[in-house]
Parts: sequence; C-alpha cells; structure tokens
Amino acid sequence: MELSICSKAKQRLFLILLFLSLIFGFNSAQAQEVIDITGPPFFGRVNLNSGFSADPHTISIISGGEINAEDLNLCSECKGYISDRPDY
Repeated sequence: MELSICSKAKQRLFLILLFLSLIFGFNSAQAQEVIDITGPPFFGRVNLNSGFSADPHTISIISGGEINAEDLNLCSECKGYISDRPDY
C-alpha cells in the first residue's frame, strides 16, 4: 500500500509529536485537543506518484493561524502562530 504525501506528512507529524512528548514531557494531549492533523487541509491536497509532472510540484499558501504555539506548552522552541488543521 502506497501512502499519499499527505498521509506521510500526517504520520511524520504524529511521530514527531509522540517522540517529543516522550523525551521532553510535552503536553501533547492539550495539543491534540486544539490541533486536528486529520482535518481537511485549508489549501487542498494532491497525491503524487513517481514520475509525476510537473516536477517539482509547487503551490502558494499562507501558513500560520490564530493559535499561539507557545500556549500549548509543547516546548520552549515552539513559537509562532499555527492553525488548527493542515495547510496542505
């Protein structure tokens, strides 16, 4: 089974959050209540297979959001504003 780019990104984000919560004791439960990594992306999605055209695949998006990442107490390095679901 081949995973889409979006599925791989979701898996990677989940594993990163899990790893960081185990190492640093971050409040991942609080982050999960606020952030829905499985929610519909704001700017759409695309599934790419090897040999796709046009390579590279590029899009224009506006990143960020209204949630202050520092308020989630994930880590001291998590700064800036994020949205409640993926951008793309």
